[in-house]
Amino acid sequence: MGNLVWLASYPLSGNRWLRSFVYCVLRKPEAPPPLAELRKLSLSDIDPAPYEQQLQPQEVHNLRPQVQRKMTEAHPNPVLVETSNGLGTIGDVPLFTVECTAASVYVVRNPLAIVPALAQTTGMSVESALEAINKQDFFPMFARNSLPSFVGRWSDHVNA
Repeated sequence: MGNLVWLASYPLSGNRWLRSFVYCVLRKPEAPPPLAELRKLSLSDIDPAPYEQQLQPQEVHNLRPQVQRKMTEAHPNPVLVETSNGLGTIGDVPLFTVECTAASVYVVRNPLAIVPALAQTTGMSVESALEAINKQDFFPMFARNSLPSFVGRWSDHVNA
């Protein structure tokens, strides 16, 4: 069994808050870390660093099991990994490698709270954000230097 602890959620559902909470429970720091520092304290599966950036999305996805194995090998203790990917496969490649996984925690947030946050984060209208979370092919990129998340519809993501 691996040591990746997936902290999963639909985008903008409170994953950052959860990472801070779990970090404090496991590490017992004197003070909670600033939210801006959380990227340094956990991993993210949309970080392009382990991948060659010139690859096409399907090529990146095909490398996912290898990258997850390397993440496991690089960390002897359980390591928190943020993800907004839905549970599933693309082609015959799973989004999560079971052998690398120690546990997972899933945060569910009401879509009525996600839609305004998505609109504000992306600059789209509330109506467009509502349409986006109902698209099967919703693969957002929230940062310029990140990989897309394989998110899809809110209802499919939560029910997986």
